Amino acid sequence: MHGVKATIIDRLGNWLGGLAPRHLAYAGVAAVLAIAVQAASISSLLSNLPATGGYQTASGAQVTGATGTFVLIAFQPAVPQSTLTAYLAGNGFVIVDGPKPGGLYRVRVSETALQQTDLDNVLAKIKARNDIVSFASTSGSTP
Repeated sequence: MHGVKATIIDRLGNWLGGLAPRHLAYAGVAAVLAIAVQAASISSLLSNLPATGGYQTASGAQVTGATGTFVLIAFQPAVPQSTLTAYLAGNGFVIVDGPKPGGLYRVRVSETALQQTDLDNVLAKIKARNDIVSFASTSGSTP
């Protein structure tokens, strides 16, 4: 293997040594231009990357803002993820925080502030699904 490398290097050296000084200068300029184009291309690609600020969760986009009505929910541990996803999506609920200690999730149940009677109805509906939910309670409107 060492002999093959030496042969290739020797061939390249012989080829460059056979060039006239003017041709050697053109080859050098062409090499510098090729390197500059590569550097510009790489810089352009790297500058177009989005700034993520460190890491991004795999769970999706973060729900920001404190608007809406929120509850704290603990789910039954044996419930499959597909069932939880269907339950949340079917009711228009969005997990905005969690899991917190005790397995609690902060869930937005409405994009608007609900009246207390409406909130009580939603909470009763959530608690009725004891096959999915093990605990549900009201949460403040602030994050």
